[in-house]
Amino acid sequence: MSNALDGFRVIDLSNGLAGNSCTKLLADLGAEVIKLENPGRGDFTRTLVPWVFETFNRNKRSFAVDLRRAEGRDLALRLIRTADVFIQTLHPDAAESMGLGCGAVTACNPRIIHVSLSAFGATGPSSRRKAVDVVIQAESGLSTIQGQIMTNGSFIDATAGLHLLSGILSALMKRERTGEVDHVTVNLLDAALYMESVPFAEFSVTGNVIDPRAYVRRFPTVSVFEAADGPFFLGAYWDDQWERLCSLAGRPELVTDERFAAKEGRSENVAELRAELTTAFGSRPRADWVRDFNERDIMAGTVNSLADLAGDEQVRVNDSFERVRIRDGREATFVRPAFRFGEQWRQSAPAPDIGSDTDTLLSELGVIGDERQRLVAAGVVGIFGGEA
Repeated sequence: MSNALDGFRVIDLSNGLAGNSCTKLLADLGAEVIKLENPGRGDFTRTLVPWVFETFNRNKRSFAVDLRRAEGRDLALRLIRTADVFIQTLHPDAAESMGLGCGAVTACNPRIIHVSLSAFGATGPSSRRKAVDVVIQAESGLSTIQGQIMTNGSFIDATAGLHLLSGILSALMKRERTGEVDHVTVNLLDAALYMESVPFAEFSVTGNVIDPRAYVRRFPTVSVFEAADGPFFLGAYWDDQWERLCSLAGRPELVTDERFAAKEGRSENVAELRAELTTAFGSRPRADWVRDFNERDIMAGTVNSLADLAGDEQVRVNDSFERVRIRDGREATFVRPAFRFGEQWRQSAPAPDIGSDTDTLLSELGVIGDERQRLVAAGVVGIFGGEA
């Protein structure tokens, strides 16, 4: 089947998660993604967190080239002349010093869309600072809203990747329709702030910052409760659901209990209310509670572990996962993109070895014979397996 980005070429100079998650989605949509990597070392996630590398670099090609060398940069620019998109996640100064800033790249290829991802933005007092997801959680205020810094979620990175994808697709559409070229910049700080749109809007109007530890006082019947076999989430937000909740819980007398009859009373006496409901919910399995609440138009859901998700029927029907054999021989479960086009997803190709496509791409650029052997021997480029 054809894909939306068939025929488009993307040169990917990104490490880590955010940029690679974007280019992985571009590859899923049919683009040819050529990953530029240092010979011998490659993307740092190859060794630091190999499952991250395997997850976000499938369906890509690898061109191993030393961009610190003038000949390496020249080869990169020769590839860039053939491409539609160039994405780089270098430090702002590094891109310019290597001759891969927006001006140099567009001088080489006026039709190319130059895409840049940074931590804080290209200008301003923090623009030269280095940062990763957890640092941005702290500085954006997200850790305050969450009640902690979440060290292993990389949610800002993933969100930034989606913003990069949206910007690139928009720029490609405009270029194809009008011939005009827009360049795309995204930073992790802005991605984090977008994640905080709802609480920040409330703060801007009311001056209130919701303490996550006190959220249950605001919505006393919106929380995680323990059933007989584990936790489930109850989302009874609206006051008119109180009577139905009590009836389903087998505690109709709570409806008129002076402590809980009004929403304000439920908030003031939330500890006592939770104790009453926890006792009631402990009498049955959580699947029963979730089913009954949903049938009575009250939102509820089981609190699943990652192991639970592997056997979840809705996840299975959605075809949300794919099993891929990674380079160490083990099988890993990867999450498919959330968008669907009415077709089954094709099985992904595995993430490339370092320099697995260098030889083919050198031939495409006309670099063959003695010149190819000289570049390999000098370490300017890396050929998978190291053969000269």
